[in-house]
Formats: sequence, structure tokens, C-alpha cells
Amino acid sequence: MRHLRPSLSSSFLSSSFAVALLSAAVLAAPRAEACSPAAFQPRLLEGETQPAAGAVDVPTNARIFFASSGGDLVNAPVATVQRGDDEPTAATIEIVPGGFVLTGVVLEPLTTYTAHLDLVEVIEDPVTGETSAEPGTSGEIVFTTGEAADTTPPTWDGDAVVDTAHVAGSSPFEWFFPSTCGLQSAFDIHTITPPAVAEDVAVIELRLVEVDGEAIVVDAAAPGTPLEDRIFDEVSVRYELVAIDVAGNESDPLFVQAAASGGCSATDENDAGAAAVVTVALALLRRRRRA
Repeated sequence: MRHLRPSLSSSFLSSSFAVALLSAAVLAAPRAEACSPAAFQPRLLEGETQPAAGAVDVPTNARIFFASSGGDLVNAPVATVQRGDDEPTAATIEIVPGGFVLTGVVLEPLTTYTAHLDLVEVIEDPVTGETSAEPGTSGEIVFTTGEAADTTPPTWDGDAVVDTAHVAGSSPFEWFFPSTCGLQSAFDIHTITPPAVAEDVAVIELRLVEVDGEAIVVDAAAPGTPLEDRIFDEVSVRYELVAIDVAGNESDPLFVQAAASGGCSATDENDAGAAAVVTVALALLRRRRRA
């Protein structure tokens, strides 16, 4: 069988049509903004401390906590705890979700303590001997202990509220023409609002329950603040909420089930339409090369 060669006019029209389709796809696709590296954001001390500044009758097994913002540490933080008018002694710092906890501190009954935390090195003026620190990089709590420890764990009053939102991944068009931002997988955002708890609760932790049953802390916040986690597998997951009071006592876990909502194929209308145009245009170009 003899193959007919396409005429110049039909070949030209086919190529022109394919180019036109590709041009239309480019015009229809959303504009990608240039990506730049995220600016350095230093971690700062902000939010409520536990115990609160000036608190009295604090349990002798109190958990000393400094709340902080997200961000990066400039250098290793330094903490001290001072009993009355004694010399301050160094304290070990544990970085936890939402801030810092001073560990290895033994509190005596009916005693005033001063806990101090510096996130950056404090510079001393060689002439005046005075020290200065940038706002948010240094914090202090003065509190007075009570007569005994607190061993009663917090309890829950009600159920948590779960809200799930789906964020679509990169569109088919972006897989053809990825931007400098790279390609993004779809994911679900689970926002969990805990029920009310007692006033002495310092922090509520959101823990993701793994397949093997191990619970991993993914977020933490003061009572009354929603907690959030992002899941890229788009599957139903199980969480547990744990309330921790000023003394470090933990509540029984409050289990929360969060369902998946969406899928990797979810794209917006512009992206889907642009992807369809690109597919047709590429098919026409391949057809012309085979002819």
C-alpha cells in the first residue's frame, strides 16, 4: 500500500494549529511567581509562661515552660534558675513543640524562684558593665511555690472538633512545565479544636498515632488554641489529645479520628483545561512527525 505524503499546506496548518494550542495553554495557565529562599526568621519568646509570672502556691513539681514562636535558633539557648537570693544555677533546656521546658530543677516548698532564659548570647558593655538583649530573645519568670506537689492529672470535658481541608497538588500542566517553585503533592490539613480543660493546664499536645501504636507529637499549644497537622498520604488518621498541667501531669488521651478528603487528582478548572489543551497539541505534533 502506498502512503500519501501530506501536502505542505496541510502539514503547515497542522503544525500551526498545534503551536496555537500550546500558546493558548500557556495563556490559560496560572502565572507562576518566582520563588526565593525563605528569609531567616529568628525564634522569639512570646506567649504565656508556666508558671505565670508572679504566680503563688505553685506545685513543687511544676513544669517551667517558656512559650516561643516558630523560627530558627541563632545559637544554643542558656537557662538558669535562682532560689531566693542565692546564686543562679544552670538548668537543662528541652525544646518541645511550642517552646522550651527547663528540666532537672528541684523546687522546695514555700520558696521564691527566678527562672531566666536567653535565646541568644547576651552582650555585656565593657565600659558600663550593663547587658542588653534584643526584644523577644530573653525571658524571666518569678514565682513562689506552695507546700506540696500536685499529682492529680487533668480531665476532659467534652469532645474535640475536627475540620479537614484539602489542598490540591501540582496540576498536569505544571508537570509539563514545572515552575521554579517545584512540584507539590496534594495534602490534607487537619485542624483539631480541643474541648475545655481546667485552668491549670499549661499545654495541650496533638499526637499522631502511628500504625504500630506509637504516638508522636505533631503540634502543641495553650488551651483554647486549635491544633494542626498536615497529612500527605490522604488517608484517614488517628490522633490523641493530651493535656499537660503546670505540674507536668498528663491527662488520659482523648482520641480523634480524622478522615481524608480529596485526592491527588484534584486540580482547579484552569489547570485542568490547560492540561487538556497541551495534551491535544502534543498529540498533533507527534502525528505530524509520524506522517
